[in-house]
Amino acid sequence: MKNKHTWAFEKSIEVSKEQNKLGIPPRQRVPYSFKDFDPKQTHVLKPFGPTVVYKKMPKNIIKIFNDFTDKEIKKKSKVDWSDQLVGKTAEEISFTPKLMNQVADFFLPIFQAYEEAKNFRNPHADGTQVQVDVTSAWIVRSFSGDFNPLHVHSHCNISCIGYLKFPEDMEKEWEEDYNDHYPCKAMTEFVHEKGTSEYSGGLVLHPEVGDFILFPNDLQHTAYPFDSKGERRTFSMNVTTQVVQQEDNT
Repeated sequence: MKNKHTWAFEKSIEVSKEQNKLGIPPRQRVPYSFKDFDPKQTHVLKPFGPTVVYKKMPKNIIKIFNDFTDKEIKKKSKVDWSDQLVGKTAEEISFTPKLMNQVADFFLPIFQAYEEAKNFRNPHADGTQVQVDVTSAWIVRSFSGDFNPLHVHSHCNISCIGYLKFPEDMEKEWEEDYNDHYPCKAMTEFVHEKGTSEYSGGLVLHPEVGDFILFPNDLQHTAYPFDSKGERRTFSMNVTTQVVQQEDNT
């Protein structure tokens, strides 16, 4: 006897065919972008649960990172950080103390602002300050097919991602990806919890060069692969923050 059962997905197929005839586009997700944010401001966001802080990096900071990386690529003495990380990427190079000192004045106040922002319901007492210590920091070099599995960061309480470089054809690949129904190539996705019909449990980020985003160390995130020839270059820093009593210098 033939199976006369009508499966639910058959109806979905027919609905999809009818939508195509009418020119109704499939349901789209819209990746988050910081392109319209004021680059002079530090932005505190809660797009899906955990506090996220965004800041646009100035060109001189991006240049410091890229110049450092370009020089390190040629060195045999560079510190390979790959064994400490989960990334399925071409190369991961540790910061040097010299590089950290070059960029510290820009980044440390942002880490302090993050600590203060995430504790807005329990503000720190007068006479205290946020002490910041960078426990590890590295450059990530990715090429076609590379990716970063879903993971969290350890030995810190804050982590971050800064975007330094993309392949020349990345914009073209993104345009094609947006015409598909689920854009994600070369993007970063943060996953906090199971979403519902009323709120999102995560955030997919369409990054641009200069974007810098801070998040809790235990927030799961992943970086998707891409096809374009050329390098996707980012960096991460793991940071511990501690509220301490200010020294009395009087």
